[in-house]
Amino acid sequence: MLRLALSVFAGALVFGAFAAEGTAAAVERLQRDYPAARIYYSDGKVSRVYGVPMTPFGSPERSADAFIKAYSELYGVPYSNLVFDGELELMDGKFTAVYYYQQCNGLRVDRAWLTVLVRNDPGYPVVLASGHLYDIRNVALVPIRIGVQSAIERWARWYPEFTFESPEFIVYAEDGKATYAYRFYGSNNNRENPEAYEFIVDATRPDAPILRMEDRILYIDVTGTVTGYATPGVKPDRADNPPTIQPIQDIWVRLVGGNAAYTDASGYYVIPHPGSTSVTLNTSVGGSGSI
Repeated sequence: MLRLALSVFAGALVFGAFAAEGTAAAVERLQRDYPAARIYYSDGKVSRVYGVPMTPFGSPERSADAFIKAYSELYGVPYSNLVFDGELELMDGKFTAVYYYQQCNGLRVDRAWLTVLVRNDPGYPVVLASGHLYDIRNVALVPIRIGVQSAIERWARWYPEFTFESPEFIVYAEDGKATYAYRFYGSNNNRENPEAYEFIVDATRPDAPILRMEDRILYIDVTGTVTGYATPGVKPDRADNPPTIQPIQDIWVRLVGGNAAYTDASGYYVIPHPGSTSVTLNTSVGGSGSI
C-alpha cells in the first residue's frame, strides 16, 4: 500500500513538472515571437500580457483565438479548455473585448475567465490578454457522491424559509485543486428584510459541505436632490424678483418603511438602503433648519 501511494505521489509530481514546463515554454515562445511584450505576474502566475500588437488575424474573434491557441499555456490552461463567451465593442468601436471562460471535463470552472482585448485597426491585433484562470492540469477529479436535488434539500433544512433555484453543475477550483460542485441560489422572498445567497457545495461528499457562500443582496444607497421655488436673495417676492428653482437645504427625506436623511446645502441627500428594488420617498416642508 505504501509503495502504491508513493508511486501515485511521484506520478503527480512528474505531471506537475510537465505542466510547469508547458507554462515556461509558452513564456519563452511569447518572448521569442514578441520580444517587447510585457508579462504581469500575480501570486506567482501569469495574469496579464500586453505591450505590443500581437497575432493579427483579420477579425477580433480570429485574432483572439490565434492568441490563445499559441499562448494559453501561459495561464496554465490548455487551449481546448477555453470556451468563447462573447465579444463587446468598447470606446466607440476602438477596441473589441473577446471573452472566454475555462472549462474542465465539459463543465464551467467557477470564476475562471480570460478577456482578450483587440484593437480595431487593420489586421485586428491583440493588445492585451488579462484573466483569472486555474492551473488544474494535474488534478484528477473525484466522482460525485450526492445528487443536486439531495444537496439542495440538505441545505433547505437549515434555511426552511428560503426558496432555492437555478442549480448548476460546475467545477470549483483553486490552483492545484479542483472538485465537482453544485451552485444554486436561495432567497427568503422577504422585501422587508431580504436575504439571498449564492451557495456552492461539494458534490463529491455525501454531506455536501459549503465551499463558498456569498451574499447576493446589493446594498445601494438612495440619492437625489430636493429643489423648490424660492425668492432669490433678501428682497421680497415681487415682479422684479420672481421665485426661481433652487436647492433646498436641511429638508428631511424619508424612505417609506426605511431610513431617512437631511439634504445638504446643494439639496443633495444620501439615504443608506439595504437592497436594489424600487423605493418610495416622502418629504415635507420641515427639517432641522425650518421655522
